Amino acid sequence: AARSLAAAEVALKVLAPDLVRLLCQDAGEYGRVPTLLTIGWRHARGNANGHPGAAGSHTKSVRVPGEVLAANGGCVDKRAAPLVREALGVLLRDRGCAAPLHLTLLSL
Repeated sequence: AARSLAAAEVALKVLAPDLVRLLCQDAGEYGRVPTLLTIGWRHARGNANGHPGAAGSHTKSVRVPGEVLAANGGCVDKRAAPLVREALGVLLRDRGCAAPLHLTLLSL
């Protein structure tokens, strides 16, 4: 479980490079280029005692940052950074991720 945005960022930095590799492979093999990035998460809400309570699942789709699939985009980590920024931005903007944070699922 991620209990802070910093912990969520660490998880996203693991997920994003794999996604970039898969997107590049798919583009090369099938010529498909995605336009939307879907971020999914489950946020456990605390009860009055501060213990985790019921979980709420959320998804949000945003545009894939252009530099992710640029032909001359450079190394995978550099191309994954915009995905991480975009996903963190979604988590920050969404009311379901207000403090205290307790993410029990995070996906790109």
